[in-house]
Amino acid sequence: MGQALDTVRRALDAFDSGDVPAALALMHEDLVVEAPGGVRVEGREAGAGHSAEFLAAFGDVDIDTHVLAEQGQLVVEEYTLSATHTGVLRGADGTVHPPSGRRITLRVVEVYRVEGGLITENRLYYDQTRLARQLGGADVLGGPGAVTEATDLPRPAPALASDQAPDPDHESLGRHAARSIGEQDPPMQVVVGGKSDTNTPPAT
Repeated sequence: MGQALDTVRRALDAFDSGDVPAALALMHEDLVVEAPGGVRVEGREAGAGHSAEFLAAFGDVDIDTHVLAEQGQLVVEEYTLSATHTGVLRGADGTVHPPSGRRITLRVVEVYRVEGGLITENRLYYDQTRLARQLGGADVLGGPGAVTEATDLPRPAPALASDQAPDPDHESLGRHAARSIGEQDPPMQVVVGGKSDTNTPPAT
């Protein structure tokens, strides 16, 4: 496991356990959080607050991670977020969405950049339209990570090998199980259901 993946996993552990000081300690003071719809938040506390405000609108939150992979300074996490809309949700345009009591399910991708053992960037993507429809509205929300068009991406995410594509019918890896990719393509360690398997890429 490289430094980038280790840093992100420690931050996720702290976030999941509600240890805010520990999570903040792993973020650079000039952290940048980006999301489509013109969302750009700068600063460690502001960035953490942006995500916390979004999650505060939901209860019974469950995060089921399918992929957690690193390549150089970048870490990519893909997960399914399931939650109940129990609080006020504000869109990027200032629109207020009162609690609907509806259960929502979203596929989310987060891209982290780690430098010097600290998270310097966090970019989040999910389908805004899908969320709006699940909440019973037709408008597009601007919460953290919303994305509907590929052109919304601030820069391309790191390419993952084709054999890393998540299978929706496959058993989930769970939030802290990881599939890691080294910078020089060493054997890839995959953890599924508590068992590990090492796959050595074919020679080119």
